[in-house]
Amino acid sequence: MKTLILFSAVFLAACSSVGGTKYTTDAAPQTLFIDPSVQALSRQEVIQASKECIAGDMQPMIIYGKRRIGNANTSSDIPVEVLCTTKWDIIRKL
Repeated sequence: MKTLILFSAVFLAACSSVGGTKYTTDAAPQTLFIDPSVQALSRQEVIQASKECIAGDMQPMIIYGKRRIGNANTSSDIPVEVLCTTKWDIIRKL
């Protein structure tokens, strides 16, 4: 019983110790460029491309872009491409 108490005390002390991975905020500055000439796919085009992938026993993977609509400060995701990949490629990328 004493060893269990001693082990749990050491375990809890190790979890509360200061240390571990140090994270910094020295990341490179990033800028979002929105290309106004990117043509978004319509809903029907995405559905048709997905059905073609599935008919060929492939997995559809939709590539999204960002577009600012109107004078809004936020950008929204738009589908710009549908790729047909093998199901193994999707699992491997996760």
